[in-house]
Amino acid sequence: LSPGQVLRAESGAMLFMTQGVKMETTLGADGVSAGFKRMLTGQNMFISDYTYEGPEGTAGTVGLGTDFPSKIIRLDLEEYGGKIV
Repeated sequence: LSPGQVLRAESGAMLFMTQGVKMETTLGADGVSAGFKRMLTGQNMFISDYTYEGPEGTAGTVGLGTDFPSKIIRLDLEEYGGKIV
């Protein structure tokens, strides 16, 4: 993350974050109703925003994972026409 940049993720997805990253967990901009909608569709009711507050010219890192066993692989998007669905 660049200074001031925000990453939004489902609550509980964070594995690690570097120094200078601030985490804020809320129900989202639409409040309780949006949280219940997410919960009814099988998602987490809460969402977390990660904001890097470090100095210009530096970067912060947030590592995200899943709540079920999986394998993370690196893909070169250029080999797939620039996008994967």
